[in-house]
Amino acid sequence: MRVLVCAILFAPVLLFAQPLRQDWQQNIGAGATLHAVAEGTNGLVIAVGETSAKTNGGADGLLLLTDHSTGQTVAEVRLGGSKADVLYAAVQTFDGRFLLAGATASMGKGDKDAWLVLVDERGRKIWETTFGTPGRDECRKMLLLSDGSVLLAGYQNAQKNGDIWIAKVDGRQLVWEKNLGASEFETLAGLALAPDGGFAFCGNTGKKAGAGAGDIYLAKTMPAGSCSGKNGLAKAAGRRRSTSLPRTTAVSPSRASPNPKAPATSIAGS
Repeated sequence: MRVLVCAILFAPVLLFAQPLRQDWQQNIGAGATLHAVAEGTNGLVIAVGETSAKTNGGADGLLLLTDHSTGQTVAEVRLGGSKADVLYAAVQTFDGRFLLAGATASMGKGDKDAWLVLVDERGRKIWETTFGTPGRDECRKMLLLSDGSVLLAGYQNAQKNGDIWIAKVDGRQLVWEKNLGASEFETLAGLALAPDGGFAFCGNTGKKAGAGAGDIYLAKTMPAGSCSGKNGLAKAAGRRRSTSLPRTTAVSPSRASPNPKAPATSIAGS
């Protein structure tokens, strides 16, 4: 009976699914790594990462803007300074520009700081800012919120202040920030907006989690960032690795995009 039910449930997929076709492929070149990709409403695919080729020193943050239909490169931009810099996330703002987030050692207060950069539709930098401590800080994930602000998530002060750092930022202004966990969350692999306005995140557990390090966890915060609950989803047999959560953006009717479609958040990340 179980096999029959599965066959019936998947029959439409089996009957109507078409093989995937590759429209185009772009080779970036040696020394480059991409960490996230997003689709904009202006016909562009936005990819961000890092490159060690032809840099100002160390690695530079890498931004690629590509035509969605043809795969033609619209812009290839290196961002950063004389030390190591990397971009981990990108979202399109309601006015069609792009916010990029990552970590920079070229500016800021400490070893590395969380890094936020606003660029226009051709990748030209409008402004940049950093958030950090005297230690090592980095932003790994980012969500666009319905009021036009963004939620950043990553690590602060080499996780000495807590396991996971989350912050709400409006423009260049820090609205609030919180550190969650005490050796409970070892990694941050995914971030998503919850229906009640809170945030869900996932990754691998730390040594002080219920069953110890290496499990997969799923946790949720309230809208202001306080942790409301967490679950360990898998007992570690060897080492399990959490990947990511699907990412969604709730668009407020009062803050509608000037484009006919709401901007997309990043759809893949490392």
